[in-house]
Amino acid sequence: MTSFTIVFLVFWLLVGFATLRFLAQRYFHERGRADVAAAAVVAGIVLGIALDPIRTLDGGARPGVASAPVAAMVPAAEASAGNKPTLALAALFRAEFVAWQNGTISPAGYTARGYVASGVTIKTFSPVLHALGAIQRVKFVSSNAKDGFAGYEYRFDCANGSELMGAYVDTAGKIDSVGFQAVPAGG
Repeated sequence: MTSFTIVFLVFWLLVGFATLRFLAQRYFHERGRADVAAAAVVAGIVLGIALDPIRTLDGGARPGVASAPVAAMVPAAEASAGNKPTLALAALFRAEFVAWQNGTISPAGYTARGYVASGVTIKTFSPVLHALGAIQRVKFVSSNAKDGFAGYEYRFDCANGSELMGAYVDTAGKIDSVGFQAVPAGG
């Protein structure tokens, strides 16, 4: 639970307790005070949970995710066109860049078309990307949308050079296409 949720819950506990205690004193002339106090606590908890804006704002639904390894990094809602880049997308791109450096990508993170195309080009790009060395900085460059896919481009500054990586991601969080472009020295 977040601290806001806890504060909200405590607030409703106090409101519920005060309301029921007032009603008990007014209508029951202080008989059964312990029972009313217990009822107030229970009612406050129920009201707090039922009216909690964090849970009810989106109906309790959470965005679905694609299959691993992309699922752990980018919720589907973040991969739709028009969304700004997020830490999850940066993590996805970083993980994919490292996978390309190592020459091993997972078919679970790609659409069928994207995996076939990537399987052909990874043999060419993997040695070049591996030679760049360890990633030192990842920077968002741009985004766009094409044919129902959200496109993002990140710049990877590594120990021995820099590279641009662009990819189109579908609404399920799977990569459809990937491209790389060398950044000239000093660029």
